[in-house]
Parts: sequence; C-alpha cells; structure tokens
Amino acid sequence: LSQAPIGAIAGTVTDPSGSAVPNATVTVTNKATGLKRETLSDSQGVYSAPALPAGDYEIRAQMAGFQQLVREAAVLTGSTTTVD
Repeated sequence: LSQAPIGAIAGTVTDPSGSAVPNATVTVTNKATGLKRETLSDSQGVYSAPALPAGDYEIRAQMAGFQQLVREAAVLTGSTTTVD
C-alpha cells in the first residue's frame, strides 16, 4: 500500500528569555491551499501539528501580552519539521 504524502510540524514556543510559553495558540497554514490547523502549546510550550500534506507552510504563534511571531517552513513527506 502506498503512503499518503504527509508530514508534520512541531516545536516549542518560548519567550525572549527562553522560558516555555504554555497555552500559546499556534496556527499552521498551507500557503498553497489555505488549509489551517490550530493547536495550543502544552505546559512545556511544546506543540505539534501532525498529518499535514507536504508543502510550504506559515506558522503563527500568538499569546496575549506577547508579540505575534510568524515563521515559514516546508513539510516533507514522512518527516517532522521543527519550528521553534
């Protein structure tokens, strides 16, 4: 059986001092299709967006009291891209 062309994005949300930011909203958007996945960072600041179609993504991390951070990354089939 063939595998679907999917991968994942995962990482850790931290503040400027390097401390974990729990409950930050992380939105992962496929730039070609507009597919959005929203998740929250856990108590250690860790988030994960599994089962994403391969392609180019924009990752936004937001939390009240902090400046929004935007990063870009590519998801490759069968791998996890780390975006901290």
